[in-house]
Parts: sequence; structure tokens; C-alpha cells
Amino acid sequence: MNSLCSNMITRLLQLFLAYEEDPNVKLLILKGQGKAFCAGGDVRPVICDIVQAMKICINT
Repeated sequence: MNSLCSNMITRLLQLFLAYEEDPNVKLLILKGQGKAFCAGGDVRPVICDIVQAMKICINT
């Protein structure tokens, strides 16, 4: 349910930076659909990154 993933966070950051540079943008409103705006982050990719980092550390 509306969890934030790395692709979504990256895209939001790109848009925020672009809007920050646009003199025509004075206000930005975020809204979601469904029962919740954001249910949190998608932890599966985070866990995979941690496991991958651990494997690299062990092998070096």
C-alpha cells in the first residue's frame, strides 16, 4: 500500500530539485490515492543492499 521504493524516492528528488529551480513554482502539494498517503518504505531492497554489502565486506 503506497510504500516508497528507491525509484520513487529518486524520481521525487529529481522533481523537487527541478521545481526548486523553476521560478514559476511557488507551491508544491503532494497527495496520495487510497486509504493512506504512504505506508512507509519498501524494506526488501534495503535488506538486499545490506546483505550484498556484507558479502562484499566478507570477501575483501
